[in-house]
Amino acid sequence: MVASETVEAFYRAWLARDIDACVAHCAPAFRLSQHYEHPDLPFAGTTVGKQAFAERLQMIYAGWAFDRADRTLIHADATTVRVTLDVVVRHLATGERFDGTFRHVWVVRDGLIMQLEEYIDIQRMAAFIALIKTMTP
Repeated sequence: MVASETVEAFYRAWLARDIDACVAHCAPAFRLSQHYEHPDLPFAGTTVGKQAFAERLQMIYAGWAFDRADRTLIHADATTVRVTLDVVVRHLATGERFDGTFRHVWVVRDGLIMQLEEYIDIQRMAAFIALIKTMTP
């Protein structure tokens, strides 16, 4: 499987909220870095290893649903895939929706995802988090 096909298979599993399938596409030392650390975003930062990644996905899925994720392939070669992901993400406790763009940089080797770097407009996300904090006890 070429790198872009591996990434696309991961996205399908991710949108289906299938943690086992997501993790199956990852190398044992998979590294996820979400580059938007903020005190109100507990899922940001870096996670290493399949088990830690599965736990991170469980935490994300417990609070959020992806209502839309339109992918645009920016670049793909034998090991690197760059994607722009236009999303609508719903906060489950409030029903409020965040729309924005994620930037993903994937590293794939031997059909397994080694690394995912995720970027988002942190100012926009922080403003959304401030909004939903006013709505939850």
